[in-house]
Amino acid sequence: MFEAQLLYGTSTVYSPWFPRSGDYFIGTLDVISLDGATLTLEVFTKNQEDSGDGVNADTSVSIRASAAGRASAEWGPDDSGGIKELVRYKMTASGTDTQWVLFRILDPVWFDAVKA
Repeated sequence: MFEAQLLYGTSTVYSPWFPRSGDYFIGTLDVISLDGATLTLEVFTKNQEDSGDGVNADTSVSIRASAAGRASAEWGPDDSGGIKELVRYKMTASGTDTQWVLFRILDPVWFDAVKA
């Protein structure tokens, strides 16, 4: 979904908005290389008529990477209303101005809730 992104140590970037395709989704961050920086991936959501950056889909869920490799997390309904019509990632690099992280975000896996 997002290939070969490079962030330096004190950067925060939002991805473009994309439509929700289910009740839950699994997001995967793939850190290719880094030089001292740590990357945090969060999910923000809003309805189409809402303005601004949206709200954090679940403040208790994020992916934090300080080494090369893949990590995944699951987002879904919670007490704050869950995932709305639109979704996007917030990527925050922490470190010094010269530290960096090279990464990509794989396509999310969407699925619906099942009731017995």
